[in-house]
Amino acid sequence: MTLKINKQLKFSGTEYEEKGDNAHLNGTLTIRGNIRPVTVKEKFGGIVVDPYGQTKAGFIVSGKISRKEFGLVWSAITEAGHVVVSDEIRLYAEIQLIRQ
Repeated sequence: MTLKINKQLKFSGTEYEEKGDNAHLNGTLTIRGNIRPVTVKEKFGGIVVDPYGQTKAGFIVSGKISRKEFGLVWSAITEAGHVVVSDEIRLYAEIQLIRQ
């Protein structure tokens, strides 16, 4: 028996804003069919040409979301009264793009 579970997270950028050293990417984030606007910080890492002649650009994006806003409401409390899962989720991605 094969069990296939499709869990997908999708971000679509809509607007890029740059103010001095700070850059933000606005877009929509979809988790389990729930679509919400999200703004993430963006840091440009640079452009290099690798030994194979491919031009690559690197970026770091980071941000925070509330998981309850996306319908992720499961939670539990330990016997000591501590929350097992936080509502705040930190987003962090290192992205490398290759010129085609």
